[in-house]
Amino acid sequence: MKALAVSVWAAFSALCILGLLDPVRWIPLVLFEIFYKAIWLIIVAFPLWRANQLVGSPAEDMTYAFLWLPLPIIAVPWVYVFKNYFRFPKKERA
Repeated sequence: MKALAVSVWAAFSALCILGLLDPVRWIPLVLFEIFYKAIWLIIVAFPLWRANQLVGSPAEDMTYAFLWLPLPIIAVPWVYVFKNYFRFPKKERA
């Protein structure tokens, strides 16, 4: 499992580097990063932190790495994302 995780993170890192060359084209990858990190922080890290069990746990290092989540959130051009990824079909008027 650890080798699988390292492989996935290596592939993800390589794709993120490509994303620096053409950020708008790679927005889906950045959105994936935002969503999985936010879900992990909410479901895993927050309950451990709230129960005073985060420090010293295996999740502690991952939590510190994921706390950089505001950076991609700030970097995403949200107007573009909503216009191009979350637009709903317009209702036709009779």
